[in-house]
Amino acid sequence: LFTSHPRSRPHQHPDCLAAYLKDKLPSATELHLATFFSTTAPGEDPRSTPANALPSHGTLISGAKHILPLGGLVRRNGAIVKESIANYGRSFLIRKELPPLSTMSFPAAELFSTSLSTSIPNITVYVPGTASWVTSLFIWIIQFAARVWPFNRLLESAIRMLPTPDTTPGQRPNTGMACSGEVINTASNERHRASVIVGEGYHFTASCSVEVARRVLQGEFKPGYQTPVTAFGASLVQQIPGEKVEIVDLD
Repeated sequence: LFTSHPRSRPHQHPDCLAAYLKDKLPSATELHLATFFSTTAPGEDPRSTPANALPSHGTLISGAKHILPLGGLVRRNGAIVKESIANYGRSFLIRKELPPLSTMSFPAAELFSTSLSTSIPNITVYVPGTASWVTSLFIWIIQFAARVWPFNRLLESAIRMLPTPDTTPGQRPNTGMACSGEVINTASNERHRASVIVGEGYHFTASCSVEVARRVLQGEFKPGYQTPVTAFGASLVQQIPGEKVEIVDLD
């Protein structure tokens, strides 16, 4: 149902946040969207330190071998165009009481899904990092290693030596995942910012999958390609049984 751009698949919460922001500013012409893999879970003290939340080996290998070698992408005037990874950098808030976090542009699947969900013509997606020549050099090295044997094998072996995330329910109760975004009308300079904070990433994704499957089995679906928002609406992220979700207006 949610098969997207071949580089990756969209998560439900960024897509729902993008639609939420579009509802706040229907005339938006730009969308900036950042995903944070580790933050404090909804309902926890925002100033507490979340448990370590490393991506899985599969996520890291997919990024290193299948996304980074293809370079960066952004959406401009409705079309997906090539840009260098980390070509843009900016800061995002998750909560008002916390300091802003640095991010860099990255070619995530939300470039595809949020365009269909919002019809905003200019979209840039970000991940944590710093847009600098050091980052660009590091990315170039990874891109080279991912393309050339035997460096690609060595890269995968190095990733598999990293600690694996503990996704056992209850082991990381204060860990969550977040997405922060801003929409802008460039003509009027109107803006709106918001974030969405959900529970531990792998558990939340599994809960979403179960809920979507339940709805499909009950006949609650539209034929053809759908994003989370076009299939079930922007409120889907707040309707996942057993999951806490926090939406924060930042303006």
